[in-house]
Amino acid sequence: MNENFVKTYYLESPPIPPAPEYRLKRCVRELEEISESDLNKTTIADIGCNQGQLCAYINHLYPKCRIHGVDDYVIVTANGEEPYPNFNYQGHNLAQSIPYETGFLDAAFALEVLEHMIDTDYFLDECLRVLKPKGWLIITTPNICGLRNRINVPLGKYPAMLEYKNIIHHVRLYNKAALNSHLLERGFTNITIKGTAYVAHEVFRDQPLCSKSI
Repeated sequence: MNENFVKTYYLESPPIPPAPEYRLKRCVRELEEISESDLNKTTIADIGCNQGQLCAYINHLYPKCRIHGVDDYVIVTANGEEPYPNFNYQGHNLAQSIPYETGFLDAAFALEVLEHMIDTDYFLDECLRVLKPKGWLIITTPNICGLRNRINVPLGKYPAMLEYKNIIHHVRLYNKAALNSHLLERGFTNITIKGTAYVAHEVFRDQPLCSKSI
């Protein structure tokens, strides 16, 4: 992720987040299962929130939850309205920092973000910093040892999801062991990694991970 890259969009009216897909719904279910708190009484952020799909979905399920979203773009509307009325949005370069106070969040999602970060140490440190004690971080990221690569690489094909030039800026890929080790190294505890069956990989390709801060 370019250190100075923040996009600005000028829109006539606030955008409408798309409907959540399978991955987002599954990650919310994971949080529901592990959280010891009523999510309506929590503060949650989607770090790398894209078009606000996850934030809008959480708002629909838990309207009293304090929901925040951050991504590397700024939205300016013609009438000065907030870009997303159902959650608090900030445009910020996540390669530089996560723009929340220390211990601000009960839970955070970082879905399909980690593989875009050049300095993954710093990004994970920032995720841990903004979580409350016993807060949860839920990550999805591609698995470099997934079935597709286990088949393709021995056949001499280039690994899926790994880039030799900048296409969608996948600069860091993990397998289960590397991800677990890296999270432990950065201070996370109670780590659970869950894979998915290799069926319709555009829907089921991700590897949700739940990690609790100290």
